[in-house]
Amino acid sequence: MTHKLTLSTVMVVASLGLAGTVSATEQIAAKLNTTDCNKCHSSPIQSKTDLRPGVSSAYNQDQRNLTGLKAFLAQSPAVKPAINPIAVEWDAEVGQRLEIPLSVSNVELGAFRILGKLAGLGFSADYIADSGLPTIDLQWTPTAAQANKAYTLKLTAQETLSTKKLSSVPKTVKIRVWPQGNRDTAYISKLMVATSKWANNMLTLKGKVILNPLMTAAEKSAFLQRTDLTVSLTQGTSGTGTALSPALALNLQSNGSWILADIPLPAPVPCSLTLSLDGAKASRTLSGAPKDCVK
Repeated sequence: MTHKLTLSTVMVVASLGLAGTVSATEQIAAKLNTTDCNKCHSSPIQSKTDLRPGVSSAYNQDQRNLTGLKAFLAQSPAVKPAINPIAVEWDAEVGQRLEIPLSVSNVELGAFRILGKLAGLGFSADYIADSGLPTIDLQWTPTAAQANKAYTLKLTAQETLSTKKLSSVPKTVKIRVWPQGNRDTAYISKLMVATSKWANNMLTLKGKVILNPLMTAAEKSAFLQRTDLTVSLTQGTSGTGTALSPALALNLQSNGSWILADIPLPAPVPCSLTLSLDGAKASRTLSGAPKDCVK
């Protein structure tokens, strides 16, 4: 997508030391045979504060004819556009639009486009951000098929009207896509019940929680240390059977394993049961269940 920005008509001659009310476009840019203010300025503000290094001293050599400034610009290498610093990691949720503002400096002739490849990627109309720089928003709404995946995206700003059509150094961002809804549910990839044993009229369960590989080490550690996790037990394998007990506190080990012991069950004892944790479910046949267990 190409975004063309209108050159400012603000009177900025004073920024280079000239008197009067003749605009920079009419006097300075005309003498330089250019309409690109970025040759001397690093931002659309176009004042003394954003003059590029060497411009002021070159201008002062010959303020009337600008010979010094012309020579300086002739030998100066072309300045590539640049995308302002942005966060390198972003989180997105299925069905929710993610927006990343991309401010660009040093765009010759005010026209540029953003290059990046990702299914469904789009961009907003250009606007001027609070920084004074031309900006567009990357816009992306991930689909259900893109959930539980991380995408690495390279973004480049490229001039479209300049002769050389220079491109910026790419900015690389990582976007994690989470399923829609409760984040705790998204954090749990799988709930496992390894053993389910009935002995001495008490139930013992052992298992493990497998966390989403999208999570960082810090996120995994924080989740495993939580003390507010609870599970429910229901009869049968559907997860919608009769409740077998009140909610049970679940304490996870550093590797995600857990043990629930000394749980009494109402008679008649079920042949199988289902454990539920934040939407994740796991069923298991009850080892040691009596012959008259309820199926």
